[in-house]
Amino acid sequence: MVSAPDGIFAMPVPACPVTAEKGPPVRVLVVDADPIVREAIGQRLGLAAETEVCAAVATAEDAFDALATLSPDIVVLHDELPRMSGLQVTRAIMVRRPTPILIAMDMMAQDPDLAFECLRSGALGLLSRAPSYLSSPAVVERIVAAAHAARPSRAQPSTLPPKAAPPFRPADLLCFLAAEGGLGAVLRLLGGMPAKPAQAVLLAVSIPAILLAPFVAWLNDAMEQSVVVTDVSGRTTLTRGVVHVLSASDLAQLVPGPRVVSMVRKQEGAADPASRSFDVLLASLAGSVARQSCVVLMGHAGTAGAAGLLLVHQADGQTLAEYPSLCPFAGAPGAALRMDAVDAIGTADELAEALSRLPAPESNSGAACI
Repeated sequence: MVSAPDGIFAMPVPACPVTAEKGPPVRVLVVDADPIVREAIGQRLGLAAETEVCAAVATAEDAFDALATLSPDIVVLHDELPRMSGLQVTRAIMVRRPTPILIAMDMMAQDPDLAFECLRSGALGLLSRAPSYLSSPAVVERIVAAAHAARPSRAQPSTLPPKAAPPFRPADLLCFLAAEGGLGAVLRLLGGMPAKPAQAVLLAVSIPAILLAPFVAWLNDAMEQSVVVTDVSGRTTLTRGVVHVLSASDLAQLVPGPRVVSMVRKQEGAADPASRSFDVLLASLAGSVARQSCVVLMGHAGTAGAAGLLLVHQADGQTLAEYPSLCPFAGAPGAALRMDAVDAIGTADELAEALSRLPAPESNSGAACI
């Protein structure tokens, strides 16, 4: 049994097998009505060998034309456009020609709900429009990482585990992992579950820490469950019946709590938190309360969480995965399936139905078979 999050880094299976291998530059379509923003992004991407701007346009109509003729690898899309919002453009792209999308937004905007709705509709993640960020190397790294994460191996596992059904036994903790592209599916899953789950629920998402509070406020309006921000400054006890939201940018670990229900605290000193935070989180769970937990890996771009799910599975935790995935760029469930880290699979709706019948910890100590 793994006793520390650092165990994830010693695993023979890489935690993040999708790498930015050298190859053709990532072709970026920039869609923003502000010419200053278009120029800033274009200049920075043009200076990098890893990227090239195939087009920079101001309107949704021009964006659709560029998608049809240029086939970009990724779209950087402002959430507010003239005549047609970024949300409408996101939905149209995901229906007409699914393409990875990063939503460029003002991080200090008073009303970020439109950007969150874009994530629910299939956009991969958020990108700051701040001039200091757009002129920094970080914007290139962010775009390249998102583009490569959206191009995982399409190799299918040779065998599949059973379709979704109630997990084997009652659980004190439900843990949902939804990285880039997985938000829409996890909201469908939560929407199909009881308003007050019998378990504590931990939702780890790829939301910048600066936007976590407004994201949780938006989530509270969208969902029936009570949703709160997870404070990782100390030790936060996860309360039953509440959805605790954790930003993937906070490298956190789970530790045993007063009634087996876990507590969350910030993990200090581990390497590479940006790409491995899900795996570090699950590695700590595998070393503490795996048998009292059920982990659900949502279909998101890249393979974040797949290796950590294997540790939970090996520690006799209950592991589920969204498969097939709503996200057309999902790589995590397939990676977990190939590693034999999953007990059962299902769509977001099937998983919601299964988890809604999960026995409460106090009411049923028997086993439920698939």
